[in-house]
Amino acid sequence: MNPEIEKGETMNEQEEARAILDDLLSVDCGLTYWEVNFLDSVDKWEGNLTPKQIATIEKIYERRC
Repeated sequence: MNPEIEKGETMNEQEEARAILDDLLSVDCGLTYWEVNFLDSVDKWEGNLTPKQIATIEKIYERRC
């Protein structure tokens, strides 16, 4: 088991979060300055995303859609 993956988290959650992130990064409008900066920094994040990062990505995606 990968020690970087939080308990109860699966690689599917990581892959899904990265796919949502890619979708959000392709959007030019509808995002706040903070959201754009957050998404840019998370895109550069090496390794697995944290549960908090995933939750924030999902929250931004739900608000945008």
